[in-house]
Amino acid sequence: MGSLVDWKDAKIHIGSHVVHYASGVFEGARCYDTVRGSACFRLDAHIRRLFDSARIYRMDPRTTSKRSPARSSISSR
Repeated sequence: MGSLVDWKDAKIHIGSHVVHYASGVFEGARCYDTVRGSACFRLDAHIRRLFDSARIYRMDPRTTSKRSPARSSISSR
């Protein structure tokens, strides 16, 4: 858990984005209802950009399952 420290002892600047707004990554993907079921437009590219963004922030983008939930649902077509 965090704590308040003196200005001179701070490790990040008080104006840092992460202090005020938190930092995160997101990627929007469009999915459509088709006669063959749901279809996501260029899902692999969206997931790659999401994981790349997470790595830039030094987040670990791995999923806890062997396959991503999004990949599992799209591969069932």
